[in-house]
Amino acid sequence: MERFKKFTSAYFRIGVIVVLAVGVVCIWYTIFYLESHQNLVVTFFDVGQGDSAFIETPNGNQVLIDGGPSDAVLSKLGRILPFWDRSIDMLVLTHAHADHVGGLIDVLARYRVGRVVESGEAYGTPDYQEWHTR
Repeated sequence: MERFKKFTSAYFRIGVIVVLAVGVVCIWYTIFYLESHQNLVVTFFDVGQGDSAFIETPNGNQVLIDGGPSDAVLSKLGRILPFWDRSIDMLVLTHAHADHVGGLIDVLARYRVGRVVESGEAYGTPDYQEWHTR
């Protein structure tokens, strides 16, 4: 019985140390994450033939302008957004050509979007038709 108490108390101490270490890492990660988001941040994504830009304001609002021709914008967003952030405040479609709207369709499927802004220019491509069904 004495041997069992020594065994469990050693594991208990190791467990407490591990929990404290994880807590410290989480706190420092939060501090550095919040510090890095005190400025206006504009990121231009290389999404192949097309354009895409992501803006994050100091108060945390997020705007995605165009999405490129494919779902490549999703991997780019995944690199700059934390894994728990599944919302974007505003999507902007500058015009309805396939090299701008294609990636936004995938963004609408993956993220909660607060507001969508577009030019209103009608375009008869299948991508644009799908954009309007989402």
